[in-house]
Amino acid sequence: MKKSLEIKTKLSGKKEKFCCELLLARKNFSVLKYVIDRNISVSKVKLEPYDITIAYYWQKKPYVLYRWFSNDGSFKADYFNVADSIIITEGKVEWRDLELDVLFYPDGSHEILDADEIPAKIPESLALYIENAKNTIIRDYKEIIYNAMVNSGDISFGLRET
Repeated sequence: MKKSLEIKTKLSGKKEKFCCELLLARKNFSVLKYVIDRNISVSKVKLEPYDITIAYYWQKKPYVLYRWFSNDGSFKADYFNVADSIIITEGKVEWRDLELDVLFYPDGSHEILDADEIPAKIPESLALYIENAKNTIIRDYKEIIYNAMVNSGDISFGLRET
């Protein structure tokens, strides 16, 4: 099993690091697997130890996609982080988390999260970037998921969607 490090930098400058399993690495696209190690609640989604995140990164897209599965492989939710500065290198994926997130439930409904975490004083161009990214994610959700699956060459890495 090949390892990769995910480094997420918040707008505050705080860095979070996660040791992941590398599932796929291409020049501008990477897929990592992370096994949840604690109980986490994201709105109505409850993640538990041994649940799985399959994370998709594109260097030229304004988002990072996490697909969440229970430890038995059943689909839980899709979670998009609005992002920029995504850099994919051997053994590492680095990106800046722009705080706003879009959570899609299995029934296709969605929820906007963490808009309150965006600092009040950010450049207008960054605020516009975040808004445009959010609108792109909501408008193109199904196409983004489809392209992630096609680009990864494996619909769910052995997991199943319900």
